[in-house]
Amino acid sequence: MKHSVGIITVIYSTNCGSVLQALALQDAYSNLGCNVSFISTINKLSALSYKKEFKDVIKALVSRSSPGAVIKKYRDSRQFIREHFHIVDPSGAERFDLLSIGSDTVWDVTSPYFLESQDVFWGLPWDGSKIVTYAASIANSPYETLDSLKYPCESIKKYANISVRDDYSFEYITSRTDRVPCKVCDPTLLKDRSFYQGFCRSMEEAGTYLLLYLFDTPSAAVVDEIKQYAADNSLKIVSLGRRMPFADMHYESTVVSFLSCFNGASAVVTNTFHGTVFSLIFHKRFVVLDYQKKKIENLLHDLALDQRIVGAGIEAVLNEDIDYTSVESKFSELRASSIGYLEKCVQD
Repeated sequence: MKHSVGIITVIYSTNCGSVLQALALQDAYSNLGCNVSFISTINKLSALSYKKEFKDVIKALVSRSSPGAVIKKYRDSRQFIREHFHIVDPSGAERFDLLSIGSDTVWDVTSPYFLESQDVFWGLPWDGSKIVTYAASIANSPYETLDSLKYPCESIKKYANISVRDDYSFEYITSRTDRVPCKVCDPTLLKDRSFYQGFCRSMEEAGTYLLLYLFDTPSAAVVDEIKQYAADNSLKIVSLGRRMPFADMHYESTVVSFLSCFNGASAVVTNTFHGTVFSLIFHKRFVVLDYQKKKIENLLHDLALDQRIVGAGIEAVLNEDIDYTSVESKFSELRASSIGYLEKCVQD
């Protein structure tokens, strides 16, 4: 009989990285013969709430951008979630053979959203259930803040199997408990580009382009470098998610537009973790603007691609070739060990 797995993570979100990590982890468990559902983590602070949509539409009206595109983003995001995930109320979680916490920064005790549903994200109501974690993270939560709370260490000691995705979370657990977590890859890396290309559409209308996937507007000097690189290589500039006023085209970020934009890009400028991940998955030339994000630094260091992180001089880095044969070899090792961990969780 198939195992039933209830995943506890973030899916009700406009953050495509969150939705895609859930999609990939679901597929990985399904390939191990499991029936997969998601335990609802929706709360009043969820990013896909109608209140948040209303605020974003008003913001678009005030800035004279495109409120219609914002409405479509929320509509398409909700539709994707309805079509690809089976979500159950937390009250039904005890019926699952296995509860799987993560991925994402589900243990961030500085985030109002995660604190609002802390019982669910730490598995507190289900003492008698088999609970494992996959690539769970405390984000940048100060250790002393975690230490001031009773439930983090108590919960960690009870989990059947524990895995994390970053050194900071690993060091917290090993220094506070006798548990030694497995280090696994972000769920999005469990799948290769052929999996994600199944969700892509044509980007023919954009032509050849340089993709900007940025959470912040870059400095004037970097903007000038971006414009110069695009001009030198006859590329349009396309922004995704955050609208860049100097871009030739803009797309609101939904799962389909996100994957399609990365798949079709000639090169990418980003400052986000999943922007980096999907540049790698789709074998793109890319640079990461240096915002001192440890998880990006760790990922690129493991791949010997530290030089892709820049403060300036993006053209020289974008012109450097990347040995994607080597990258894929390392990804294959990561996938194999991470899937091995999931197999252990299901079989134990």
